[in-house]
Amino acid sequence: MSRPHKNNHHHPLFNEAQWTAMECTGLLRQKMGKVKLHKDTHAELHHNIPGLPPLSPHVACRTLSEFRGQGDALERAQQLISAIGVSILHPMTHQIEKDTGLLVIRGLDAQLPYLEMEIK
Repeated sequence: MSRPHKNNHHHPLFNEAQWTAMECTGLLRQKMGKVKLHKDTHAELHHNIPGLPPLSPHVACRTLSEFRGQGDALERAQQLISAIGVSILHPMTHQIEKDTGLLVIRGLDAQLPYLEMEIK
């Protein structure tokens, strides 16, 4: 008989099917990595925060080149927010791509309090 898991792994760039459909968004998701959260914290996060729309291919590839992906989950999320912010400022970025990038930033920002509870 197995014991119920008390911890879950969370991908801040969710849902998987949308974020792995394109190469650069899939690589961003992989580089962001998983976060180990208590199962109740993980459930609360998903109850309060909807899935994030994937970035456009151009913004995702620019973000991938800007994103270091180092440190703990909170540091990586903050780096990703910064990298998206830089990427959407590119002069060739369409307004819809900028708006989507800002939605992703808002979704990541909303996750920061949960990511602070990462289990090490």
